[in-house]
Amino acid sequence: MSDSKCTITIAITCYNAVETIACALDCAKSITGNILEILVHDDCSTDGSANVIEKHRRNNPKIRVLRPPTNVGVGCARAALIAEAKSEFLLFLDDDDVSLPHRAERQIAKVLEIEATTGNTLVACYASGERHYRSGYTMPLPAIATQSPTFGGESLAAYLLYFERERNFHYGSGTPTCSLAARVRTFRQVGSFDPKFRRLEDVDFAIRLGLAGGLVCGTTDVCYIQHSTSGADKAPENNLANEIRLATKHQDFLKSKGMYFYAKNWPRLRYYHFKKEYINLLWTLFLLVCRYPTRAINHFLTTAPKRLKHERKIAAGQ
Repeated sequence: MSDSKCTITIAITCYNAVETIACALDCAKSITGNILEILVHDDCSTDGSANVIEKHRRNNPKIRVLRPPTNVGVGCARAALIAEAKSEFLLFLDDDDVSLPHRAERQIAKVLEIEATTGNTLVACYASGERHYRSGYTMPLPAIATQSPTFGGESLAAYLLYFERERNFHYGSGTPTCSLAARVRTFRQVGSFDPKFRRLEDVDFAIRLGLAGGLVCGTTDVCYIQHSTSGADKAPENNLANEIRLATKHQDFLKSKGMYFYAKNWPRLRYYHFKKEYINLLWTLFLLVCRYPTRAINHFLTTAPKRLKHERKIAAGQ
């Protein structure tokens, strides 16, 4: 089947995005390809987003709106969109991102290519993009597996859970749902998104995709622009809680690799950095180095300088 014949659902999660949701909906309307429907999950917004969505819905018969009785969080919202989708492919947009018109065609073509060359029917494609910060700094977001062979399986799960890296693989900017496209049946076969996650639901999905034998691939050209925003859901406390939940959920796999302690405690380093609790950071790093000396030291030396350089660029707007 050619990509021009594949039906596509564009899925948008929205929560209190009155300033950006109109742009997201306009982007969805401009995406080329066989767009069957535009599904919008409004998670009980309180800022007027619902009115903006309704205005667009009246002018576009492809738009359908899902609205739960109470706020359910992004994991549950994405799962609801997958359950509702009526097409062959589903492409996710965030309510504050800009997707370029060619995005769906690029990603679907890539999925079809990987299916044809590997025979694997569980394929997820991530788009390359850019992240724009309010300071003026623009950060490239190259998609995973764009400069290396397609990969997946336990190797993908190991990378996402405890930073196990292999030579010749390109890990790019990870597995964010805002850049994700796949067959609807792939989402459903892997188990959709876990409604318990209000953060890192995308990492959990990619881990389960890998453990199910699935593959990830990426587009080389920029297909979306992400605007960096803040909010309660992105607070360090919320992020840490979901990172620990992620390790706990996948503890059987982690224990089989001897990495459960590592996966549960490494995220604390990032949390203590953001909270400026440097004594706790050093103590946790010491415990990790004692148990995993080579891995912990290499991991820290690989990621910490990049994190500090990234934060300086954000502050300077460069």
